[in-house]
Amino acid sequence: MTVLLAGIGLLFLPFCVQLALWRIFIPRRQIRALLVIFVLVPLIAVGVLQIVGMPDVLATLSAAEIIRLAIFYVSCALMYIVLYSAIEEQSPTLAIVSYVAKRPQCTDADLVDKFGKGHELSSRIELLARSEFVRQESGRYRLGPAGQRFAKLFDAANRLFGLESGG
Repeated sequence: MTVLLAGIGLLFLPFCVQLALWRIFIPRRQIRALLVIFVLVPLIAVGVLQIVGMPDVLATLSAAEIIRLAIFYVSCALMYIVLYSAIEEQSPTLAIVSYVAKRPQCTDADLVDKFGKGHELSSRIELLARSEFVRQESGRYRLGPAGQRFAKLFDAANRLFGLESGG
């Protein structure tokens, strides 16, 4: 339990630093910035604890627990960075879902005007319909329940990080 709590605490610090920095400015190379933040912040935090004279947190953990903590931290940090890249650059699926969310009565012509005509658009729409992200009713597209949840999730993430909404 100590490893889990320490890992969550270590993950929380860089996440807060990232939120604060992204509110001030959004780096041009966001993935690199996240990697730097998730490497440096825990090291700085441990160094500050040593300077302040707090009891050595790492001394209370065994070598096996330190290894588990490092594996937990690195895997969660890398997972977060990979997931963050999903909102950094908008995917075609996210663009279509965002567009349909903003225009609940859009037609095929609207989608073609926005995204262009081609096999990729039609296959993507077909995939979204099979996944119940969008529904076609009377020649118009609307978000299905899964699409509404997906759109809300990414809109919340965009607001949290101060990014522009897609679509």
